[in-house]
Amino acid sequence: MRLRRHPDTGTATIEMVLLAPVVVSFVLLVVVLGRVAETSAEVTGAARDAARAASLTRTPGSAANAAEQAAQRALAGENIDCSTGVSVSTNTTRWFPGGSVRVTVSCTVRLSDVGFTMLPGSKRMTASATAPLERFRGIG
Repeated sequence: MRLRRHPDTGTATIEMVLLAPVVVSFVLLVVVLGRVAETSAEVTGAARDAARAASLTRTPGSAANAAEQAAQRALAGENIDCSTGVSVSTNTTRWFPGGSVRVTVSCTVRLSDVGFTMLPGSKRMTASATAPLERFRGIG
């Protein structure tokens, strides 16, 4: 008795070999996009927290220090890995009662450790936030 071979014998293996790299690449791309989105949201939150902390101080010098500390705390608490550190810039040109303070926070997130070779090694995330200064309080 002779067995007949079907013409599609072994195609599942070929399909798996061809589709596996596509599936793995898609999963890695999702991981990278998730990391970028999460870091962007956390940097935006850190900028907001830093601007609020700066607006509660009495002098422009103390505002810059408060903003730096608040941004560092906000990003450290979220396990965000800023490969080059956190950069905080405080703009106090509108430092008067009823004015505002603007804080810009930057963080460079590493992408090279994901293993997706078509991506750059890192991406710089920057966010700014403005907080009003109280109109009826003394400012030094």
